[in-house]
Amino acid sequence: PVATPGISIVETDPANADAEIVGFFQYTDGALPLKDFYLLSAQDQTTHVVSIRALTGSVTNAFQGAAPNSSSFFSIPRNGKVSVDLINVESASKPFQDMQITLDGTLIESRKIGDVLYLISRFDPWLEGLKAESNDTTVRESNEKILSNADYEDLVPQLTVNGSTKPLHNGCLLQNDIKSTQGITSLVNVTAIDLASQKVLSSQCINGNVEVISMSEKSLYATTTLYDFVNGQTRTIIH
Repeated sequence: PVATPGISIVETDPANADAEIVGFFQYTDGALPLKDFYLLSAQDQTTHVVSIRALTGSVTNAFQGAAPNSSSFFSIPRNGKVSVDLINVESASKPFQDMQITLDGTLIESRKIGDVLYLISRFDPWLEGLKAESNDTTVRESNEKILSNADYEDLVPQLTVNGSTKPLHNGCLLQNDIKSTQGITSLVNVTAIDLASQKVLSSQCINGNVEVISMSEKSLYATTTLYDFVNGQTRTIIH
């Protein structure tokens, strides 16, 4: 038995109903739970295993958009981490890592279409010193001062590719009819990674609720359920 987190490479022999472990890849950055994995092929031969590991933190992939505060019901968000490891298995007995991508946030879903991997993740911004207002104007003034001194990078998830870090996105989509006094605390990001060329193609941020993701080869649908307090009914929202 192997105590260190990793992936065993197994060679199968369907004709004789047999299988044998021929290689093992060991992670070196801790025991992040494995959530998904995919295969990358070239000329009908598997060249890479794509593993997706994720740590949730206190920000789950449900109840998107809930405003954190210091009450007993909500707590200060501790964002999770998502790691994509591209493991070369062309020599099955000697697998090695070709690329690692990590991003801040909680994994909601992943999909692979062709050679492109799509990650849907949730990130809840927070700054040190922010407190629940509870109708206290002094606390509100303090919060507004902290927010006014913050940089863009302080409020968005970070992307790291092979050790180089930058903001995951440069802007965020909002509902076209949203008012200046309205907002959702969660940032939902759709990140596209070209596994064959080993680069991040883009990452689109949506400031809104997302519960379920559906994808086709050309489209992505993000769906959520909201209660309309004005009309007293539940509505399904599709982005």
